[in-house]
This record gives sequence, C-alpha cells and structure tokens, in this order.
Amino acid sequence: MRTLVVLALTAALVWAGYRLFGPDQAHARIPTDPAGPSGGQGAQVADGPSSDGPAVDDRARPGDGAADADGAGTGSGASDALAQAPPANPFDRPEPEPFEDPNLWAELGALIAHGRYAEALSEARLQDPPLPEDRREVLTCLLEALGGDSSSARDRAAALYERELLGPRDVALLQAALGDAPPPPPGGHTDPLDLGVELATVYHAAARAADRARLVEAADGLTRLFDAEMDAPWSTRPNDLDHWCALLRDVHRRYRWDPRAEWPHFEITVRAGEGLTNVRARALEGRDGLVLSTGLIARANGVDAGSIHPGDVLRVPTDSVTVFVDVSKHWLLYRIGPHVVEAWPVGTGAQGSETITGAFEVGDKQENPTWWPKGQPPVMPHDPENPLGTRWLGWRELGADRDTSYGFHGTREPETIGYDASEGCVRMRNEDVEVLYEILPRGSRIRVRP
Repeated sequence: MRTLVVLALTAALVWAGYRLFGPDQAHARIPTDPAGPSGGQGAQVADGPSSDGPAVDDRARPGDGAADADGAGTGSGASDALAQAPPANPFDRPEPEPFEDPNLWAELGALIAHGRYAEALSEARLQDPPLPEDRREVLTCLLEALGGDSSSARDRAAALYERELLGPRDVALLQAALGDAPPPPPGGHTDPLDLGVELATVYHAAARAADRARLVEAADGLTRLFDAEMDAPWSTRPNDLDHWCALLRDVHRRYRWDPRAEWPHFEITVRAGEGLTNVRARALEGRDGLVLSTGLIARANGVDAGSIHPGDVLRVPTDSVTVFVDVSKHWLLYRIGPHVVEAWPVGTGAQGSETITGAFEVGDKQENPTWWPKGQPPVMPHDPENPLGTRWLGWRELGADRDTSYGFHGTREPETIGYDASEGCVRMRNEDVEVLYEILPRGSRIRVRP
C-alpha cells in the first residue's frame, strides 16, 4: 500500500509539472496590454548573441505585457504557466546554498542590477572560479526574461523545472521578471546575484507603474531601489544609475514636482506686493519644525520668483526634506518624506582628508562662494584656482550655532565626481549643486555614512 501511495504522489507531481511547464504552456505568451508599454524590446546589444541562448537587451523593459498592481497578468486571458505557478516548488527543492564569500560575485550582481544583462551573461561564463553550471542556467533564464525574451525564458524554465533546478525564490523572481507578479519583498541577502536580479525586477516594475501613471507605486519602487543600492556589496560608479535617475526624474516631474499631484501640503494665497520670500515667511508662521526654501516652494509649484501674482494659490509641501550621503558609494540621495526624489553622484575626501560622517543640518548657503584656504589669502569667485564651483551649502552640527568647515559645493573638476578627491567636503557637478541649493532649505537634516 505504501508503494502505491508513493507512486500516486509521484505521478501527481509529474502531472503538475507538465501542466505548468509542458510544451503548450511553455510557449504561451503574455498578451500585450494596450495600456502599458509599446512592446518594443530595446536596442540590440553590441556583443551579439550569447552561446547560452538568444541575446538579451541591455536595460530593456519586458515587451510582452505587464502586471497590474495586484500582480495579475493582463490581456485576453491566455494561459500563462508562470502566472499560475505555486509560490513553492512542488519538488520542494531547497534554495541554492549561499556563496562562502558574499562578495565573490558582487560585480556580476552589479551588472545585473544596473541592466547590463548581456554583459552579465558573458561574465558569468568567464568568471574564475566558475559559476556552477546549474546556477548559470537559472541565471540565463532570469536574464532572458528581464531582457524581454519571454518565449526563450519560458522554454528554458520548462527544462529547468523538469530537472528540479528552480527553487521557490527562482520562481518568484522569474514571475516578477516576466511582469506576472510584483517583485518579491526585500530581505537579507548573502548572494549578490540574487540581489542583482531582485533590483532589476524592482526597476522594471517601477517602469511599468510609471507607464500607467501609478506614480506613488513607481516612487515607492524607486526609493526601494536606491536605498538597496546604497547597501549593496558592490561599488557604484557615477554613470551606473543613469537609467534609474532618468526614470526618477520622469516620475517626480509628474509627482512631487507637479502642483496638481497629490502630496502632503497646505495652501497659501499670494498677497499684493509679495514675492516668494514673503510667502515663505508667512508659511512658517506658527509651524515649528517646518523647513522651507523659496526654491522648494517654487519647484513644487512649477513657478519662478518673478512669475507669481496676487491671488495665486501656492501649495506648500509639509513633508520633511532630508539628504543622505554614502561616502564609499559616492552618491547623494535627496528625499522628501518617504521618497527619494533626486539622486546625484558626488566626490568625497581624498586619503588623509576624509569626509567626516554623522548627523548634520544645512547651515549657511552661498552663491559663487569665496574660498578661504587655511593660512592663505582668500580666492575669489570665478577664479580658476577656486575649487568650490558655483554654490556652497555648509554643514552645521546639530544644536551648534556655527557651521563646520565642511559642506556641499560645486567643482571645477567634474571628472573627479565619483572618486575620493576633495579636501573633505562633498563636491558635486555645478549643475547638480545648483539644483540642490534651491530645493534644500536651511535647517534640513543631513546624514553622512562612511
């Protein structure tokens, strides 16, 4: 009798596998959602097809459909094997063992997270020590899905399933990569490849939400993305996050920087003879703890100082404004309330002149600052020897009545952004620090992490 029970259970599992990843199911395509992306698959990668299967497109969005907020696939109701897959592998295969050295595959994880899928596949074949073959096949399947080649990914998934190589985490990531489900929740990672794939699925989900004008959802995803990048076990170069930043700007052009969008605020009516300085002063009356700059009010309302008139109703943001700097990553995150709204690469202190870390607040702000080197005459603005660029925002220790000698400033050497090259301050490209100068009020909190 026990033998018959085992045979029956085995047959049931084989039948479930066939139903999920059998020939008919493996070739089922997700119908394109008319409300979603146009379906383009992106530019072909320069290094051509991979020997492991069709080439995947760098930084391409899935072109075969997308998921709604509840994670269900959209379209005409065609059968979709992965969308129906259970959260756990029916064969109950354990997850892959974590690497002994969590940083061993960090740079490969970075390539995946940053959308360079074809390059990641090439590197996976060349790494020493080599990536285990089974793991490489699973990774190839995931990257094909992320690159938009859902048909090839499904075929490969069917074969991997039959060989009992897909664990529950692999299935969840594959569903997210194909747009059938939201990205899995964040968790502690000892495997940088797993983290890289997770972040790639978060980016794709945020892009799909932005395409559908679900801006809060997109902003939540992008915030998760940037926060996770700051904790990732790889280095982050100045241009690595260009496509993330482009999506971030697009989302907040329509969300936090759009006066018609829904974000926490109160309204104030411009009086005769008032400019933004007067409006700011009135907005602060009786509101302890609120920090504002005229530039923040202007940006949030899509106006400039000379374009307001009596009777105009302006929205005043009430969420706190904060800045986070990761010294080792060389990135600055500007946040309004819970959301990262702007992000820029920065330069930090060179060896022997390291940037100080800790909690600060914004102190004095200066346009075209004079540089006061110790024991030397001051260097005037616009002097080629002045390293401060076009703006200065001083750091003040919490509770202090004067600034430290550290701050944010521009630079005459933009090629040093992303490196340890300053005398201890955080330097930015002039065009970036000019934006920060306007939207970061005095008194805003700054956190600087090693």
